[in-house]
Amino acid sequence: MFNKEDWFKSIVYAQDKKKDNHRINEYNNNSVTSKSELKNEKSNHEYSRSKDIIQKLMVQIHMMVLEECIKEEMIKQKELCIDNFIEDIHNQNNYDEKRNIPQCDTYDFSVPEYEEIHTSRNK
Repeated sequence: MFNKEDWFKSIVYAQDKKKDNHRINEYNNNSVTSKSELKNEKSNHEYSRSKDIIQKLMVQIHMMVLEECIKEEMIKQKELCIDNFIEDIHNQNNYDEKRNIPQCDTYDFSVPEYEEIHTSRNK
């Protein structure tokens, strides 16, 4: 049989072996966990990156639409301004024409008298 010293050494050896196995299992679990975490982290990073790219693209598209709306509004404003300017010029010309019409004095208006002329020929 075992003496106390051999018995103690065998227990310590068995305990160390269990600890080593536990460490190895823990390491293996950690490495598997680390690998899966790395895969998850990588996929999360790619998802986050693609999400950021999509957000940036959406913002750029929105800005392009806004710029086009602003351009269209500016064009409409220019057209409206030009139309108003043309109408003002037309109104001013009409006013000037009315102002330049000489006023007739109806009190002093006389019709000249003409003699009657016979145009028929008697044969």
